[in-house]
Amino acid sequence: MSLRVGVIGAGRMGQEHLRRLAAIEGAVVTAVADAILPLAEQQASAHGARAFADPADLVRSGVDAVVIATPGKLHRAHVELALAAGLPFLLEKPVAIAMDDALAIRDAADQAGVITAVGYQWRNLETIPFARSALDGQAVTMANATWYWTTPLVAWIADRDQGGGQMVDQVTHLLDLMRHLVGEIGSVDARYSTRARGGQPGFNNWDSSAVLLHFETGAVGVVQATYALFADCPIPVMLDVISRDLLVRITSTQVEVHRPGSSTTARAKGRWGLDLDRRFVEAVRTGDRSLVLCDVAEATRSLAVSLAANRSAALGRPVEVAEVLR
Repeated sequence: MSLRVGVIGAGRMGQEHLRRLAAIEGAVVTAVADAILPLAEQQASAHGARAFADPADLVRSGVDAVVIATPGKLHRAHVELALAAGLPFLLEKPVAIAMDDALAIRDAADQAGVITAVGYQWRNLETIPFARSALDGQAVTMANATWYWTTPLVAWIADRDQGGGQMVDQVTHLLDLMRHLVGEIGSVDARYSTRARGGQPGFNNWDSSAVLLHFETGAVGVVQATYALFADCPIPVMLDVISRDLLVRITSTQVEVHRPGSSTTARAKGRWGLDLDRRFVEAVRTGDRSLVLCDVAEATRSLAVSLAANRSAALGRPVEVAEVLR
C-alpha cells in the first residue's frame, strides 16, 4: 500500500516536494494545504489530491505522513499539529527561526517517537558518499564555503525578521554539510554588512557575510556569502574540504577529488533533492530510521551554528555554538 502524504504549504518548496513525491514509487499525495486556498486547490488538482486552507483539516484527512514546507516562523505550530495526530513529518529547513522554537520541536518529536526528516538537500546528494569516502581517515584541516546569490525572490526570505537571514535560510545547507563531513563546529566569529543593498525597497537583510569557523577537531573554516550579486553569477555554490595533499570540492552537481597527479569527479545523475524525499518515504514505510540522514535533532544542531553566527555578528565577538543550544 502506498504511503498517503499531505503537503502543508503550496509555495515554491511545497511545489518542489509535490513533484518529488509524484516521482517516488510507494508514495501518493492525498492532500495539500495552504492559507491561500486557490493555490492549494491548483496544486491539489494537479496531483489528484484534496485541498484545504487549514492544515488542521489536512492532518485529519487520513494522511500517513506530512511534508511541512511553510515559512520558518510557522514550523512549530504546524509540527504540533502533525505530532498531535501522531504523524511522521518531513520539515523544510531551517527547523525554526528561533532556537526556543527549534528546541521545542526537537523535544516534542523525540517524546512522540515519530520518524522525522529535515530538508537538508545537500547532505542527501547522491555524490556525497563519494566525498565521504575520499575524506575517510583524513585529518581535515580546512573547510571553505561560498554562496554568492542575489536578492531572494521570496519576499519573506528577503526579510531577516521573517527568514533569519542568509546564514539561517540558505547557507545553513553548507554548514550542515560541513558538520556531516568534518565534524562539530565549536565556535564562530561572524561579521555582516549591508553596504550593497542597505535601504533597497523590499529588502530588510544583511547582504554580505564573512564567518570564521572553529571545528572541535581543530580544523578551521571560512564562509563567504552574499545577496549582493545577480542570479546568473558564474561562481557556483561551493564547499572545499582540505586535508594534506587532498582537495574535495563539492557543488550541487558534482564532487571533485584532487590529489597530487590525479583528479576524479563524481557527477549527479538523478533529480536534485529526490533522495531526501525518497529516504523519508522509505523510512516511514519500513520503520527504518537509519534511512534518514538528518532528523530534527541533527538539524537543530545545524541551525544552532547559523544562529550563533547571527549572534556573533550582532555582538561583534566570537560565539560558542553551545551558547545558542543552551
